[in-house]
Amino acid sequence: TMYDDADLNLPEHSQEGLGVISRLKGRLPLHPDSPIRSALDLMSLVLLLLDSVVVPYTLAWSNALQDPMLVFSWVSAIFWTYDLVLNFLTGFVKKDTVVTSIPKIAKRYVKSWFFPDLLVVSAEWVSIMVWYILGGGVESS
Repeated sequence: TMYDDADLNLPEHSQEGLGVISRLKGRLPLHPDSPIRSALDLMSLVLLLLDSVVVPYTLAWSNALQDPMLVFSWVSAIFWTYDLVLNFLTGFVKKDTVVTSIPKIAKRYVKSWFFPDLLVVSAEWVSIMVWYILGGGVESS
């Protein structure tokens, strides 16, 4: 059902955040062929290619997560996390019809790529946390 933010009877400071939600309602879920989704898919391809070089490099050398590589690791982890969430909000085509029901999108995503995506995103974040826990990659002598 459609509702107006004012109908929720929330305190005024709570309603300010709902303005953002209201603006997103018309844009979500994303159409799978939308320019935004296409741009994100292109960014995913570029990042995947970069990851295929950076990950072996960081595994091969103990001090690989220095400034540029650490920045790349953060950007990669944030992007893939964002992409994981956005996959719950991107429609799909079924029998020449675009499905935009968020529960149907979520069910399809969980049954297909969600767990592999979650595994990869978790590994990204764990590697960053381990780097910081181990003292930022500084080896003691």
